[in-house]
Amino acid sequence: MRIAAADLTRVGPLSPGAKLALALEIVATYARVRRSLRRANVRETLAELRGGGAGGEAARLAAPAPPGGRGSSPTSPIEGARRLGRVVRRTLALLPG
Repeated sequence: MRIAAADLTRVGPLSPGAKLALALEIVATYARVRRSLRRANVRETLAELRGGGAGGEAARLAAPAPPGGRGSSPTSPIEGARRLGRVVRRTLALLPG
């Protein structure tokens, strides 16, 4: 289940709505992983998550956006991944456990 997909491939800040949508998506994914780990081991959980298209979404977020979109210029895939990592780290730091 995807709540939202924020475009982290553009330089510049996200809108408040995009920040909220991304935070909700991170929390929902975290909850899904925690539930899955209660039922299965790590290998089964990873297989379930990868089969659900999570890798495709992560690849879309980290890949450069097509020209002419929102924001200034596209970032590199590595910078997009770093930006996503920082957002995930900051969001999960607020959660218990």
